[in-house]
Amino acid sequence: MLSKILTTICLSFIFSSFAWAQTPKHYVFLVHGIGASPTTFGKMGETLKRESQGFDPHTDWQFINFAYQTGSATKDVAIFSKELSDYIAESFRNAGGLNPEDKFSLVMHSQGGLIGLNFLLKSFMGDSNYHPELKHHLDAFVTMGTPYWGAKIAIFANRMMPILSYLRIPLSEKFGVEELKDMELASDFAAQMRETLIDPKNQEVVREMTTQGRFLVFAGVTERLNLLAPFVTGKNRYEDDTAVPIPSSKLDFIYYKDPEFYNDYVTANEFSETHMVEAENNIVVNAFHASPFPQKSKFPGIAKVPDRCANISYRDCDHPTYPTLVEHLFKLQREPAFVRDLTSFAIDLKINLKGKSIDRKKMSIAFKGLTTGLKIGKDIELYNKVSRWSDEGDFRLYHTGYIDSKKTTSTVGRVEMIITAPGFKDRTVIVPVKSAQSTFIELNW
Repeated sequence: MLSKILTTICLSFIFSSFAWAQTPKHYVFLVHGIGASPTTFGKMGETLKRESQGFDPHTDWQFINFAYQTGSATKDVAIFSKELSDYIAESFRNAGGLNPEDKFSLVMHSQGGLIGLNFLLKSFMGDSNYHPELKHHLDAFVTMGTPYWGAKIAIFANRMMPILSYLRIPLSEKFGVEELKDMELASDFAAQMRETLIDPKNQEVVREMTTQGRFLVFAGVTERLNLLAPFVTGKNRYEDDTAVPIPSSKLDFIYYKDPEFYNDYVTANEFSETHMVEAENNIVVNAFHASPFPQKSKFPGIAKVPDRCANISYRDCDHPTYPTLVEHLFKLQREPAFVRDLTSFAIDLKINLKGKSIDRKKMSIAFKGLTTGLKIGKDIELYNKVSRWSDEGDFRLYHTGYIDSKKTTSTVGRVEMIITAPGFKDRTVIVPVKSAQSTFIELNW
């Protein structure tokens, strides 16, 4: 009997030692955007795999494309997030389970970043539908041209869908209506995401998620289209990657939310600012959201690694995001990013009416710049002021502006916002704004 017990103990020790000696896994999931496919990333998976063999040969690095059903008439970001969490959990399960040293990272383009962020928030908050067991294994979170707070092109595309569908143009099958709604400026999805991130009870979760996740955010400006600057956000530069305005592609934002008891006059000092991404990990590059000529060095796509980088060192690759991505994933010494002068900002307003009736036609919101060189809105800018009423009867507004660098050296300013409507007390808010960032305001009325 004693010999059997000793044999069992020895075998248990051997198998346990073998399990701990297993090669740790690090799976990097590449998540494309709306209307796209894994081809979004070009040679990224192939080149990262090659680099991993040199930088960390003792880890089983796998670069896996998550292809989801973009273009569905019923699916939205939340559904795709659930599918992503299931896919990650299943990938580890199929590889023999999730071991203590195993890691995963996310590299996402456009809508893919919204899918990844929603998944992580739900997972770190303990939602059983989003595999909270995964959160301890997160290593890096990287987004490229993600419209965190909406995109003008989503509004345009949603309005064009009925026409394209009627004309039987195949493009209409690539963009789902619910997806586009989530990505519109002043969308309910964006407001809910901001509310989650600033909710006091979620702050510990957000800090844990962003610290462990080593967030890296790439935003794009297409400098080759500077001639079109008058029609987009910003003063003298095309501050957009052809799809996402700069203030919307930055995860951090300034914010104010009415407390239970609030005043009708709100000062700028009552605002706060999120600090989820370190300054050096907020990088603006010269790139297209999706380039028409991604193989040409003068027309880079923000996520698509060109063929010419397939068999060379990342140091020799002239792609605007790939070298920094390699340094971030493998925790190498980072080269300092080129800093661009940016001027645009955005104000994102939500007014909760809580079921009160209001004469919508007589409600007025007036803006006035209080800082030298600050301009709120441009007459010929497309979608510079987007407003809508939610199904619950609440009001949403997204308004852009810029701080003219020729008139001031400051990158911050203030805007006076006065809201009036018959039967309601006037509300005045002094809104702080910052170049290349958005300000979120949630008021009760």
